[in-house]
Amino acid sequence: MQRNGSIFSRLFAIVPCVCLCTVCGCGDGGSSSQEAAPSVEELAAVQSQAELKSLLESIAASGEGGSALAGVSTSIETLSIDDAKKQTLLKDFQQLNATSDPAKVKQIAGRMASQL
Repeated sequence: MQRNGSIFSRLFAIVPCVCLCTVCGCGDGGSSSQEAAPSVEELAAVQSQAELKSLLESIAASGEGGSALAGVSTSIETLSIDDAKKQTLLKDFQQLNATSDPAKVKQIAGRMASQL
């Protein structure tokens, strides 16, 4: 019986330690008042029409879309561009984003750059 008592006494010592470690180790990962990290789209956004035009010209030259398009739509939406031109650029961007054909990428990106 002594042996069983020893096992139970060890268990009663270990269980509270495990519970304490579990409670202390679990948390919410930080304060909820922190802002969310900016998205890739926000980080890649350009700050001027000249930068946007340059970006579109480089896309038109390479014919490569994909990740090169990150930030283009956010830039169009946030830059000071008149509404009619903004709507046209956003419509063209949707077409640009939907194609993987390098010839179409060059054509659409070139057209967009010429509007700026």
